Amino acid sequence: MPINPCFKTRSLFALVCGGQALMISALHARAADPPTPKLTISQASGGPQVFVDGKLFTQYLTSSGARPVLWPVIGPTGKPMTRSYSVGPAEPGEETDHPHHRSIWFGYEGINGVNYWHGGEFGSERTHPAGRVRHREFQRADSDGRTVTIITRNDYLDSLGERVAVDERQLMIGADANSRWIDFIIELKSPGRPLVIGDTKEGAFALRVSEKLRSDRNPASAIVTSRGDRNEAAWGKPAEWVDYSGEIDGEAVGIAMLTHPSSHQAAPRWHVRPYGLFAANPFGAKDYSGGAVEGGLTVPADKAVVLRHKIVFHRGDCETAKVQSMYDDYAKQD
Repeated sequence: MPINPCFKTRSLFALVCGGQALMISALHARAADPPTPKLTISQASGGPQVFVDGKLFTQYLTSSGARPVLWPVIGPTGKPMTRSYSVGPAEPGEETDHPHHRSIWFGYEGINGVNYWHGGEFGSERTHPAGRVRHREFQRADSDGRTVTIITRNDYLDSLGERVAVDERQLMIGADANSRWIDFIIELKSPGRPLVIGDTKEGAFALRVSEKLRSDRNPASAIVTSRGDRNEAAWGKPAEWVDYSGEIDGEAVGIAMLTHPSSHQAAPRWHVRPYGLFAANPFGAKDYSGGAVEGGLTVPADKAVVLRHKIVFHRGDCETAKVQSMYDDYAKQD
């Protein structure tokens, strides 16, 4: 059998240099590893900004429309990965539909009878009166260099300004050479009375992808779920994760949203659309199933429902980014 010339060269070098070959090989391997990005946080008007190696990744805005949001969101290629409108001005080519779709947000139509999804920004025909989520305070906003941690408390107000629910949000933000992520935990409860969450498609943990990424405009884009549903077929189906990938300015990128097994509904239904809406809905079922399955949730007073999702902004498509492996690793975390 012919000897591989590369293998032969390495064998002779090892015989001559002994242990030095292993040392040099190890040094080369370490030199090839990209450095770990440094994450920092800085206070700014509107809310804290998060930086990766000195470049802006995102900002936690305490108020935009009727709720706190994350915007802008800059991916690993340096390009925005969520829509600018209506948090910021519409970029060239952006549609100005659905003004309540504000980059990354949490909301739901029907929390104790109040609409926290549309927030009064999408007509007056809704079945629930509009409410708003008001930022109350930061419990924490700091960085250890590898992870930025932001913890906030928020009040859910009805149209009269009365508080009907509260939440505590914990964001743990990280990055590596090929991706950036936000691990998002929400504990939602109603002080002094039951928390009653309705059954609707309008919710809940959501983002609006960049117009350049939307699958109805970009033939390179695709919506893929953990259970094999794709594009339009993904809407309303249960899944542990969904990936929305394509190209932005000729570079392959994607957004994966993962649901932790400890979250309420480890496989939520997905309000994900080719026009760019991308939301995990752990409460709604009737609209998605054509009435075959009922949803909604009632939680005793002062008890919390816990939602946990991780959003990963990655290079490549679903397969090259190894989204299933991402989920497997995430599912093992406490």
